[in-house]
Amino acid sequence: MKSDRKRLYTYKGFSYRPEVLEDLKKDTYQVVHWVEEDGREFTADFTKYHKMSRVDFENYVNLKCPRAPGETKWTPVRLREVIRSNEDAESFINKFSKKIKEGIKSAARKTRNPRMPRV
Repeated sequence: MKSDRKRLYTYKGFSYRPEVLEDLKKDTYQVVHWVEEDGREFTADFTKYHKMSRVDFENYVNLKCPRAPGETKWTPVRLREVIRSNEDAESFINKFSKKIKEGIKSAARKTRNPRMPRV
């Protein structure tokens, strides 16, 4: 595993430092998104498949660095949806979680038992 961690962007007192972890044997990589503010560091809940662009980082900071809802991570598209909707990230997350729960309930109702008794 190889590591690269330099500051890319600074915005409103926050610094973005992506760490790219490469596995040369498997020919894969993943990105750990480090955000620094006043000497404290934390990881951003952003997709591990690519680095944040400057706009993504600014949107993330403008939303006050929210945690991602559920198992999914923030993506550029979801960050833009929240910014365009003019709502805070918390209400968006609550709405998103509600949609997931409703989808699970409707999927459970539509499921059939694959083992039907033979007549």
